[in-house]
Amino acid sequence: MNVIIVRSAGRMRKGGEPLFTDRYGWFAALSKSFPHPLPLVTVNEDCGVRKTAIRLLASSSIEWYDAFLGGGIAGAVNAAGAGLGIAPLPVRLAASTLAEVGDLLGLPELPTEEMVLYARPVDDRTRETLRILASAFRRTSG
Repeated sequence: MNVIIVRSAGRMRKGGEPLFTDRYGWFAALSKSFPHPLPLVTVNEDCGVRKTAIRLLASSSIEWYDAFLGGGIAGAVNAAGAGLGIAPLPVRLAASTLAEVGDLLGLPELPTEEMVLYARPVDDRTRETLRILASAFRRTSG
Protein backbone atom coordinates (compact mmCIF):
# COMPACT_ATOMS: atom_id res chain seq x y z
CA MET A 1 0.00 0.00 0.00
CA ASN A 2 1.15 3.52 -0.80
CA VAL A 3 0.15 6.52 1.34
CA ILE A 4 1.23 10.11 0.86
CA ILE A 5 0.09 13.46 2.26
CA VAL A 6 0.97 16.41 0.02
CA ARG A 7 0.16 20.03 -0.70
CA SER A 8 -2.34 20.13 -3.54
CA ALA A 9 -0.87 23.38 -4.92
CA GLY A 10 -4.19 23.90 -6.69
CA ARG A 11 -4.04 20.68 -8.65
CA MET A 12 -5.71 17.83 -6.81
CA ARG A 13 -5.60 14.57 -8.74
CA LYS A 14 -8.37 12.01 -8.82
CA GLY A 15 -8.63 9.93 -5.67
CA GLY A 16 -7.25 12.53 -3.28
CA GLU A 17 -8.94 13.15 0.06
CA PRO A 18 -8.68 16.74 1.32
CA LEU A 19 -7.54 16.75 4.95
CA PHE A 20 -7.14 20.38 5.96
CA THR A 21 -6.08 23.80 4.76
CA ASP A 22 -2.61 24.99 5.77
CA ARG A 23 -2.05 28.70 6.36
CA TYR A 24 1.47 29.94 5.64
CA GLY A 25 3.38 32.88 7.03
CA TRP A 26 6.82 34.47 7.10
CA PHE A 27 8.66 33.45 10.29
CA ALA A 28 11.87 34.62 11.97
CA ALA A 29 13.60 34.59 15.35
CA LEU A 30 11.73 36.65 17.92
CA SER A 31 14.60 39.03 18.69
CA LYS A 32 16.09 39.50 15.23
CA SER A 33 15.83 42.38 12.77
CA PHE A 34 16.85 41.87 9.16
CA PRO A 35 18.74 43.98 6.65
CA HIS A 36 17.91 44.49 3.01
CA PRO A 37 18.02 42.31 0.92
CA LEU A 38 15.89 39.78 2.74
CA PRO A 39 17.78 36.67 3.98
CA LEU A 40 15.58 33.75 2.93
CA VAL A 41 15.51 30.37 4.70
CA THR A 42 13.97 27.50 2.73
CA VAL A 43 14.01 23.72 2.47
CA ASN A 44 15.43 23.17 -1.03
CA GLU A 45 15.41 24.63 -4.53
CA ASP A 46 12.57 22.37 -5.73
CA CYS A 47 10.25 23.20 -2.82
CA GLY A 48 6.89 24.55 -4.00
CA VAL A 49 6.64 26.88 -0.98
CA ARG A 50 10.07 28.32 -1.84
CA LYS A 51 9.01 28.87 -5.47
CA THR A 52 5.81 30.60 -4.36
CA ALA A 53 7.70 32.76 -1.85
CA ILE A 54 10.28 33.82 -4.46
CA ARG A 55 7.56 34.59 -7.02
CA LEU A 56 5.69 36.75 -4.48
CA LEU A 57 8.86 38.55 -3.39
CA ALA A 58 9.75 39.28 -7.02
CA SER A 59 6.25 40.56 -7.81
CA SER A 60 6.54 42.87 -4.78
CA SER A 61 10.04 44.04 -5.87
CA ILE A 62 11.59 42.73 -2.67
CA GLU A 63 15.22 41.72 -3.03
CA TRP A 64 16.31 38.54 -1.28
CA TYR A 65 19.18 36.07 -1.08
CA ASP A 66 19.54 32.47 0.08
CA ALA A 67 20.68 32.63 3.70
CA PHE A 68 19.97 28.93 4.29
CA LEU A 69 18.88 26.21 1.89
CA GLY A 70 18.28 22.58 2.78
CA GLY A 71 17.98 20.35 5.80
CA GLY A 72 14.27 19.62 5.54
CA ILE A 73 11.52 21.46 7.38
CA ALA A 74 13.20 20.93 10.77
CA GLY A 75 16.41 22.43 9.41
CA ALA A 76 14.57 25.48 8.07
CA VAL A 77 12.73 26.00 11.38
CA ASN A 78 16.02 25.71 13.29
CA ALA A 79 17.86 28.04 10.89
CA ALA A 80 15.15 30.69 11.20
CA GLY A 81 15.14 30.23 14.98
CA ALA A 82 18.90 30.72 15.05
CA GLY A 83 18.44 34.10 13.35
CA LEU A 84 19.79 33.17 9.92
CA GLY A 85 16.81 34.60 8.06
CA ILE A 86 13.11 34.55 7.35
CA ALA A 87 11.32 31.31 6.47
CA PRO A 88 8.01 30.82 4.66
CA LEU A 89 6.40 28.11 6.80
CA PRO A 90 3.06 26.55 7.60
CA VAL A 91 1.75 28.23 10.74
CA ARG A 92 1.15 24.81 12.32
CA LEU A 93 4.87 23.96 12.05
CA ALA A 94 6.39 27.25 13.16
CA ALA A 95 8.19 26.79 16.46
CA SER A 96 7.35 28.80 19.55
CA THR A 97 10.76 30.48 19.15
CA LEU A 98 9.62 32.06 15.86
CA ALA A 99 7.45 35.10 15.24
CA GLU A 100 5.29 35.77 12.22
CA VAL A 101 6.95 38.87 10.70
CA GLY A 102 5.27 39.25 7.31
CA ASP A 103 3.10 42.24 8.22
CA LEU A 104 5.88 43.91 10.20
CA LEU A 105 8.25 43.72 7.22
CA GLY A 106 5.66 44.43 4.53
CA LEU A 107 6.03 41.01 2.95
CA PRO A 108 3.39 39.67 0.56
CA GLU A 109 0.76 37.34 1.95
CA LEU A 110 1.48 33.68 1.30
CA PRO A 111 -1.44 31.61 -0.04
CA THR A 112 -3.14 28.87 1.92
CA GLU A 113 -2.67 25.32 0.65
CA GLU A 114 -4.96 22.31 0.78
CA MET A 115 -3.27 19.21 2.23
CA VAL A 116 -4.44 16.03 0.54
CA LEU A 117 -4.16 12.33 1.35
CA TYR A 118 -3.59 9.86 -1.48
CA ALA A 119 -3.70 6.16 -0.72
CA ARG A 120 -4.29 2.78 -2.27
CA PRO A 121 -5.54 0.68 0.63
CA VAL A 122 -5.54 -3.02 -0.02
CA ASP A 123 -7.86 -4.28 2.71
CA ASP A 124 -10.61 -3.18 5.10
CA ARG A 125 -8.26 -2.86 8.08
CA THR A 126 -6.02 -0.46 6.16
CA ARG A 127 -9.06 1.55 4.97
CA GLU A 128 -10.18 1.92 8.59
CA THR A 129 -6.69 2.99 9.68
CA LEU A 130 -6.64 5.65 6.95
CA ARG A 131 -10.12 6.84 7.95
CA ILE A 132 -8.90 7.29 11.54
CA LEU A 133 -5.73 9.07 10.35
CA ALA A 134 -7.71 11.46 8.14
CA SER A 135 -10.13 12.15 10.98
CA ALA A 136 -7.27 12.93 13.36
CA PHE A 137 -5.77 15.43 10.88
CA ARG A 138 -9.10 17.17 10.46
CA ARG A 139 -9.69 17.46 14.23
CA THR A 140 -6.23 18.85 15.03
CA SER A 141 -5.94 21.31 12.16
CA GLY A 142 -8.97 23.45 12.87
